[in-house]
This record gives sequence, structure tokens and C-alpha cells, in this order.
Amino acid sequence: MTLVVLFIGGEVSLRIYHYFKHSAKVPETAGEFRLDERLGWRATENYQFSGTLKDAADKPYAVQIATNRYGFRMFGEVNSPKKKIMVIGDSLTQAVAVSNDKTYYALISKRLPVEIFAYGCGGYGTLQEYMILDEYVDMIKPDIIIWQFCSNDFINNDYELELNSTRNNNGTRRPYLASDGRIFYAVPTRYKIISFMREYINPHSKLSAFIFKRADRLLAYLTRDMTVENDITAEGSGHSGFKRSSRITARIMQMVRERTPHTRILVFCSDDANPFYDEIKKIVQQNHMEFIDGIPQAIQEANKPANTTYAADKAHWNELGHKIVAEKIIEYLTRNKIIN
Repeated sequence: MTLVVLFIGGEVSLRIYHYFKHSAKVPETAGEFRLDERLGWRATENYQFSGTLKDAADKPYAVQIATNRYGFRMFGEVNSPKKKIMVIGDSLTQAVAVSNDKTYYALISKRLPVEIFAYGCGGYGTLQEYMILDEYVDMIKPDIIIWQFCSNDFINNDYELELNSTRNNNGTRRPYLASDGRIFYAVPTRYKIISFMREYINPHSKLSAFIFKRADRLLAYLTRDMTVENDITAEGSGHSGFKRSSRITARIMQMVRERTPHTRILVFCSDDANPFYDEIKKIVQQNHMEFIDGIPQAIQEANKPANTTYAADKAHWNELGHKIVAEKIIEYLTRNKIIN
């Protein structure tokens, strides 16, 4: 009874706290994500935030964030005579650390005569991004697709790797592509009771979600030297799990190519950690796509203690970071005469 009373009291207290934080539109509590049966989760539609954030150098800056009725940060004119670019990615493209007009794709739209349609969602793997593409590509009919990749996509694309990761495992039910081509859903955890709570209790209990989130952070800190990413970095491309994930990732990218056979597809990686960076570059080229090289290197080169390219979490780009990404993509588009 004591535990029940404590749980109810904690649940009520957190709901009151979140109510007032939601009214203040604080990003981490206002809900930039929502659960979704098919995708696992998706970017919240018609989401809005207005406030002040800080970069990695602790400098404050104003932020205005909004999504449309589909969860896109930018959604251009479908019937425009301009070339249409569809941008897909994870949290770097969802970009909740910068205003709509400061995102890399918004800056591209200001410099080039194009219509931009940009969708990103934190924690997404390549399969979820493909499913978003599949959902909206017939509506948009893009001339060009820009795909933002991240090294942790190799972890999120493979159930076993995500199961053995404490760095890139958010403990949420997501779709995976099996080796036989079928899609299956799972919560990446070893214990059935934990899986049940994460899948069925957390969506309805703020206290349970709060406890699991803090536990995940503590576990990630305590096991930072034992997570599977370290094994892959040490073993390189010969790591058995990494090779399996590479095959899965290549198949998903093949699905992307088959879904849009006549669309020019440009891919860039947000970080240059190996063997991930070299592997996605190879997969892209095998699927007759184009790889935009040098973006993470340019971000790191410009990153200075007093003039950082990162937001406060030191993982996502701030306004300067997005500006550098935009410049590199614009340079590629113009140099290769993709956009005149």
C-alpha cells in the first residue's frame, strides 16, 4: 500500500509539473515526439516552441520551433515549378535546438530556387526514415532527396546491436528489418517485464517514463566503456554485428532506391566516426546515390570554445553548425550543376 501511495503521489506530482512546463512550452516536456503504432514514434504534428536555449559555450539565443500538420519542419509548395527537395534525417534534421529559419535546409531554400520538404525525428534509424519517405514521397514527388545519416544508424538498424548498446538505445519499441526482408517490432531489452513496462506502461505513466529515462542515463554512464560501439570501433569493419547491420542498412538503402528509381539521392553523414563513415559511403555508392563528403570535418574544424558549432548538449548543431552544413550542401549542389 505504501508503494502504491508513493507511486500515485509521484504520478500526480509529475503530471502537475509537466502541465505547467507544457504551458511554458519547454522543449523536453512539451512533446516534440509522440508514439506511433507503425513507426514506433514520430515528430509531433503542429508542435510549437518559443523560448531561449543555450549553446555549448553557454551563450543564450532565441528559438522559434514549429512543425506542420504532418510533423515536417518545412513543407514547401507541392505544385511549385521549382525543383523540390525532400530532406530526411534523425534528430540532427529535426533540429529542435534551432529556429525553423536557421535549420540547414531553411538556409538552402534562402540561397537556391527550390522548394524544401524536411522531416527529421530524434532516435530514428534508416528503416523509420524510409517509412516516412514511403508515406509522403507520392504527395511531394521530389526531384532530389537529401538524406542525413549518422553513425548510430548502424546500431539502430540492428536489434542485436541496439540491445547491446547503452549509448544509442532509447528503450522504445521500433521497427527492424529482418534478414529475410520482413519488418518486425521489438523493444530492445533482454527482460520481458522491462519490455512490457516500456511498451505498455511508460506511454501512460509519466513517473514510469521518468524513472526509466534516468535509469538509462545512469546505465549509459556506468557502462560507457562496455557498450557495443566501443567493440565496433576497436574491431573495425570485421565486427560480426557491424557486418550484419551493414547488410541490413544496405538493403534498406536499396529499398529507398527502388522506391524512388528516378530521383537523385544525396546522402551525407553528420559525424565521421569509423568504420561507420566509410561503410555508409560505400553503401551509398553501391546503390547509385551520391555522397556529400566533408560535412562533419567542416563542423569540427569550425568548432571553437568561444564560437562553438554545437548546442548545449554538445551533440546537435547550433545555428553556426547548421550554417556550415548548408554551405557544404549548397556548394555540392551548385558545383555539380544539380541546381542552377
